[in-house]
Amino acid sequence: MRQFLIPITLVLALMFSMFAMAAEIPDFSGTWVLNVAKSTLPKDSYQVPDNRH
Repeated sequence: MRQFLIPITLVLALMFSMFAMAAEIPDFSGTWVLNVAKSTLPKDSYQVPDNRH
């Protein structure tokens, strides 16, 4: 049983790594649209750092 388990595990690992390399990188160019109504932050959610010395 152990004689089959190790090679099967190695073959599966090789197959998954090959599928991962063959996966196409998604193209997100031109798909982003700024929606100002949804992207506003609450008034007190951001504090400007005080960099004065």
